[in-house]
Amino acid sequence: MLIACYDGVTADAGMRLVNASARAFVGACDDVLIPGFVIGGEGVVRLLVRAVGPGLASFGVPGTLADPQLTLYQGDRAIDSNNDWDAATNAADIARAAGASGAFPLAQGSRDATLLVTLPAGAYTAKVSGAGNGTGAAMVEIYAVP
Repeated sequence: MLIACYDGVTADAGMRLVNASARAFVGACDDVLIPGFVIGGEGVVRLLVRAVGPGLASFGVPGTLADPQLTLYQGDRAIDSNNDWDAATNAADIARAAGASGAFPLAQGSRDATLLVTLPAGAYTAKVSGAGNGTGAAMVEIYAVP
């Protein structure tokens, strides 16, 4: 498993996490990728949460997950999900948020999954699985959207 975290430093707010990602093998049934994250403080945070499988192939990653599905949970309650980012009703907003947050662009029709959400403080998990019990390498990314 590969995990990466990036922070941004601003003069007025000090350090804040701007991106976290983890790459792992996604198996069938219960053998899925489930990273958790916590939002602290007050107010809300706008996040771009992505499950990238096919998009990793352009970086030379072999055996990528062909069709990732992404479900965001707060506790045991599913609060949002996506399968195929460019089929989302807010696909144009997702593409703009990716550019604004420094995320690499996803190709139209790539079958990668993405959510653009505004969340209050709390604990969350992002479940990445394969459509039709597909398996392969996938990366989950969480970006703070400016």
